[in-house]
Amino acid sequence: TRLYLLLCGFIAKAYQYAKKGAILVLIARREDKLRFVADNCIKLGAMDVRAIRADASKEDDCRRFVEDTVNNMEDVCDKIYIMIIESIGN
Repeated sequence: TRLYLLLCGFIAKAYQYAKKGAILVLIARREDKLRFVADNCIKLGAMDVRAIRADASKEDDCRRFVEDTVNNMEDVCDKIYIMIIESIGN
C-alpha cells in the first residue's frame, strides 16, 4: 500500500512517515523551514516530497493545496491522509 500524506505544521510526524517511505506533501508559511524539512524527509527515506508554501489558517490556501494534492496524486497512491495541526507561535 502506498501512503500519501499531506502535513501542515508537524515536523515530527513528517519525519516519522518519511522513515516509512511515504510520499509527502508538506505545507508551511516559511519557505526556508519548509525546504529544510523536505530535504530531511528525503534523507530519511521518503519516496517523494512536495513542498507547498501556504498558510493553513487561510481558507483559500487550504482549498488550493488540498485540491492540488488530490488532483495530482489520486492515481499515484492508495490512501491520502490529510493532517493539519495548528501550530503555536511562529
